[in-house]
Amino acid sequence: MLIRIPPYLRELRFFQLTIYLLLLLLIWPLVVVNWFFAILVEVFLINSLLVSLSALGPRIHCKWFLWIGWSLGTLFYVLSLITVTPAMTNLWHILDIVFSTLFLFACILATMLYIFRSEQVTLDTIFAAIVTYLLLAFTFSLFYQFLLALNPHAFKLPSAVPLHPYRFFQNDMIYFSLVTITTLGYGDIVPVIPIARMVAVVEAVTGHFYVAILVAWLVGMFISQSLRSRDAGADENRQ
Repeated sequence: MLIRIPPYLRELRFFQLTIYLLLLLLIWPLVVVNWFFAILVEVFLINSLLVSLSALGPRIHCKWFLWIGWSLGTLFYVLSLITVTPAMTNLWHILDIVFSTLFLFACILATMLYIFRSEQVTLDTIFAAIVTYLLLAFTFSLFYQFLLALNPHAFKLPSAVPLHPYRFFQNDMIYFSLVTITTLGYGDIVPVIPIARMVAVVEAVTGHFYVAILVAWLVGMFISQSLRSRDAGADENRQ
């Protein structure tokens, strides 16, 4: 691995990433789109990259895919911010979405590998599952942005969709993705075209079964391990 994380930070890597993701969601509507926001997003991406690399371990070769995906996504994101030609701005934005989606998907796979390879369920393993859940929502939001970039009428939004730039609707798509994956569904944003509807259904089903199966299983295993450790300690004290 190119960057080594100290052992004491490895125990908190997914916890701190969870906190950062939640703070980013709270700050997102306030900063909208500017350079400060761009920096926050890049910190989130590089944080996800480093945590995923540390979870994979030094012997996994796909770590270079993470670096390439992050680098290309960052490059196209910066180009979409500085380009003034509408057509080129839209092109850079679409490429940014494509590579950012691949990058986040790779981070999700890396985190899932870490979860299933863990010999014991620790508190950080549970936070890894929470990070995966939030990253799934971010990934689906990128796909929704991609559909919106191809078809401005793919969603019925509270406000009209301008032709350029579509990145102003990142907040709306993240909001829609989160209320979809949690099956909350306020109905203020509605998918219109068939593929948008089907993707929303897939996200809702994925989110429902993810929490019902994986997170519940991890929490149950964590409690069971804690009880076994307590009983083992009690037996040692009696001896």
